[in-house]
Amino acid sequence: TGTIAARLTAEHVTGSIHGPRDLPGRVVGVMEESVASESVRARGGSVMVYAKLEDALAALRAGEIDGVVYENHILQAMLARPENASLRLVGSIFDTYDFALAVPPGSPLREPLSTAILAAREDGTIARLMERNLGRHE
Repeated sequence: TGTIAARLTAEHVTGSIHGPRDLPGRVVGVMEESVASESVRARGGSVMVYAKLEDALAALRAGEIDGVVYENHILQAMLARPENASLRLVGSIFDTYDFALAVPPGSPLREPLSTAILAAREDGTIARLMERNLGRHE
């Protein structure tokens, strides 16, 4: 399994959002059918739904919304793009969700995949791959 985390992206210029506690009264972009909608509403934020992350980040850059909540690793990759240089990740990861790989019943891949994933998590391989490909972030 892997962990997907909701992380907040806010405009660097305004500095108005520093983490999940700053969401009450803010308009926050989320993706359609995202678990982030629940998290934002539970923390007092208003949700603006987007079909694409690129659209939400464009709205944030244009000042139409106050922040974007989405999966941490994907946001890290998106913020590495030049057009998003004015944006930054803020706060801490505030919700985590476990996901799994599905294989057919009786698949000979189940045990080797599970063993490899657990070993890669334990020996730091996954963390190194993420840092090498996504960069280091707070």
